[in-house]
Amino acid sequence: MPLPDEERVGGTCVSLGKVRLNSVGFLPDRKKIASVAGAGPTFAVHRADGSVALQGSTTGPLADADTGEDLHFADFSR
Repeated sequence: MPLPDEERVGGTCVSLGKVRLNSVGFLPDRKKIASVAGAGPTFAVHRADGSVALQGSTTGPLADADTGEDLHFADFSR
């Protein structure tokens, strides 16, 4: 059973509470960056079928003074 901040997508547990995205959306020719609390040095974006669409290295960490979390940043603009 998933934890309170997780959900099953295609049979796989994914964390919903750690990744923060712009909820308005992203402009086509602008950077697309997600902040991830407590992330490691790499990230992967998965398609609905589970295959990897993009992977890369995060930058950070940067301490968020408001939340007290260490945030890493995943640039998935490509």
